[in-house]
Amino acid sequence: MAADEPASAETTVRRETSTRWAHQGLAGPWWLALLLIPLLLAALLAWAKGDDIEGDLKARADAALAAKGITGATVEADGRDLTLTLPDPLPAGVDVSTAEAAVADVEGVRVARLADDSAGAESDGDGDGDGDSDGTGAGDGTGAPGSCLDLQKKVDHILGRNLAAFGEKSATLEGEELKQVTQVGATLAACDSSVSVTGHTDNRAPATSPLSQRRADAVAAVLEKAGVTVTKAEGVGEADPIGDNNTATGRDLNRFAAIVVE
Repeated sequence: MAADEPASAETTVRRETSTRWAHQGLAGPWWLALLLIPLLLAALLAWAKGDDIEGDLKARADAALAAKGITGATVEADGRDLTLTLPDPLPAGVDVSTAEAAVADVEGVRVARLADDSAGAESDGDGDGDGDSDGTGAGDGTGAPGSCLDLQKKVDHILGRNLAAFGEKSATLEGEELKQVTQVGATLAACDSSVSVTGHTDNRAPATSPLSQRRADAVAAVLEKAGVTVTKAEGVGEADPIGDNNTATGRDLNRFAAIVVE
């Protein structure tokens, strides 16, 4: 057929049919696959990142325990929350509070707790079995004699290194954090205490953001509901950080509210 010769009707139909099927093929499963692949990759990366965080925290918690001479302990991670199981018996010269503090002080750990079946889980580190850490009979939040001594120390122990922690851009207490602040409220209310609360943000929150104030107010509301007198609830933005704002882990730590017993 010459180059300028018109195509036959049959040839035209074949071409149109081929083109239509080609277009339908591209508009079929291919576009769906192209859409799903980035989503699947993002999910895999998020899963791998979470697994890396847990593995890193466990490794550093193990190292912190070893530095304290504590061997035979196991650490389980659920995100940034670590559960510690201690050997029975404990190594000579080691108490439960030392082990728990070693794990809680690892940067990036949100909550460190003892497993229910851990050796000495009911112990308090002073050997008298009364549930306190200073031999005064304190720590049960009942207002018994001696239970209102060192209240700031008790508050700090309940909250841990992260104090009253919040999620990114959040001013809502929930889960473990809500339980901790509620426990603080019960302990302080039994002693007719008054406190001040300061809310904090990481350095990525604008200076004019009300977020730190809302965090202070959220903690104050829980304490007041428990019967604690809150003399001041103030947001101070990024002032007085407890973590390094140049790292993601440090910024996580800086989303908190502090409770100071007066």
